[in-house]
Amino acid sequence: MPWTNKDSYNFDPHQISFANESGMSVLDFQFANTVRKIFRDRTAAMRDLDVMLAESKKVSHNLNNLATFIDNCLVCDESGLTKDEIVHII
Repeated sequence: MPWTNKDSYNFDPHQISFANESGMSVLDFQFANTVRKIFRDRTAAMRDLDVMLAESKKVSHNLNNLATFIDNCLVCDESGLTKDEIVHII
């Protein structure tokens, strides 16, 4: 997977630079990984999501170039929650 390390949830800062310079949209792995850390892993809090969103806003020229996604199946499989329970939480 480019721009992300599935074990550490780090992302490559070039992802946002690429979106800023190319005009192309890219998947927002930072958002997806933060949501996973909050709801699946339970190693982060909602304030971490707020911090991540504020950081993204600072470095991105156009937040619409970061395509938000959440891999519901991965979240459900590893947390034991159903998709309905995930939607209710979010």
